[in-house]
Amino acid sequence: MKSIATVAVLAALTACGGATDGTASNGEGAGAAETVAATPYPSDPSEPHLRNLRQLTHGGENAEAYWAPDGRHLIFQKTEPPGVPCDQIFVMEVNGEDLHRVSTGQGRTTCAYYFPDGKRISMNLRIDRDVLRFVRVNDDGSELRKMLDETAGSGHPTVHPDGRHLLTDSYTHEPLAFGDGTIPLRWIDLATGEETTLVRINTEQPCADSVLRIDPHPAWDRTWRYVAFNAFVEGTRRVFLADLGKLVA
Repeated sequence: MKSIATVAVLAALTACGGATDGTASNGEGAGAAETVAATPYPSDPSEPHLRNLRQLTHGGENAEAYWAPDGRHLIFQKTEPPGVPCDQIFVMEVNGEDLHRVSTGQGRTTCAYYFPDGKRISMNLRIDRDVLRFVRVNDDGSELRKMLDETAGSGHPTVHPDGRHLLTDSYTHEPLAFGDGTIPLRWIDLATGEETTLVRINTEQPCADSVLRIDPHPAWDRTWRYVAFNAFVEGTRRVFLADLGKLVA
């Protein structure tokens, strides 16, 4: 099984209106499929390590792209006013074709990831009177629903192969942050709603430029036992590795 791999990780979240109440339903909200072919991107002689570059997106702002387990699809955020006025979640084939939206088009989303089964997607979506919730949706944009009714969403949610647990982090500006520059790595039981803080991480750094912000961005390895994440300690960025073997055994 392929690990969750980061292809592009740039872009600040943009708030937007149009939130819905209750359980979300995609219905006609999912965008119609588009056909956009990948185009060659010129090589740079000063960068000898990259070859055969292809540009996959051609309009708006695009970021946070991640592989599907099948290695043939990517999921990413897209903003392109007026049709896509805030961060929305799209899926496409790795050749740039079959581009289609899987979020509702209403309310802010955050990073989205494929379930290990490669058929469903986890993300955050502003629903329930503008509250961020964890939702899941099929990769064709159908059957979008909340995973938990009362638990607040945050960060970068991934669902473990056991189908029962969700791992995510938080941004320092979100209500779940501790207010002192530290945030939790959250381990959530999707069956009961029970939540455990695995570790408290400092991500606040002295630069006010949001482009330089630090997201823990927890990422699983191929065995779904180890998690890598980022933090700001000792005056600089650091990368950590956690063994969650006792939790996922």
